[in-house]
Amino acid sequence: MKKGNNKTFSNIIKDLLKTPRGRGILFFAAYFLFFLAVILLVRFGNRGSVIGSDLDYGTKYNFSLSNITDDNYDFLYEVTIDNATTTYQGSRYDDVELFKVNNGVNISEFYCDLDNYFINTGQLWLKSENPYGYYQFIDINNISDIIDSATYISNTSYESGKNIYNFQISTATITKLFEDLDIDIDEVPNELMVITDEDGYVNEFQFKLDSYCRFKQICSDGMKIVLKYDNYGKVKEITSPLN
Repeated sequence: MKKGNNKTFSNIIKDLLKTPRGRGILFFAAYFLFFLAVILLVRFGNRGSVIGSDLDYGTKYNFSLSNITDDNYDFLYEVTIDNATTTYQGSRYDDVELFKVNNGVNISEFYCDLDNYFINTGQLWLKSENPYGYYQFIDINNISDIIDSATYISNTSYESGKNIYNFQISTATITKLFEDLDIDIDEVPNELMVITDEDGYVNEFQFKLDSYCRFKQICSDGMKIVLKYDNYGKVKEITSPLN
């Protein structure tokens, strides 16, 4: 019985190297594999700055919202409409917040437990309406939906580890998200910046909502909302002032 002609891969390579035709075949095979590797590297290697697999909340991008969704942080929110700015500064722990609102004229102190808001009158804490202006752009669940619906534009990385992700979103998309309303307008898209620290956690959002605010007749010039977060995981339990 004859033995089968079972050549190893190395033997095949050696045989091909013996002839000009064989060497040509090997050259073009190596050339093909090289460009295939380059294509795969470009296709998947850049995903770290745009699409991440290590996310734990609600986005397709390589940053994490968990430091915010964990509900333990200090915050500073700034809502500017035309030239008037209102700030909201305080702390959040679980579903509880204690914060101050400064509209440039008056400063008021609020306590929030779930969706129940109370204002400090100086002597008593009285039930209040939600003092947040344009809360739809402050609630983290809505922000996550905005990011998912927005168009990714670019990412700028800094030596410090800071990253800035730039997005655009139309007023039509925002009104569809928040009001389930279909509109058809010519517009310059609204802008969203997502800023992260060196660990990939989001510590700031910036909304430039000029198109949206004009359509909603909120402003005559422009609207900007800046949300900043700090001391994540370090806020101690907030004691209710109602007791």
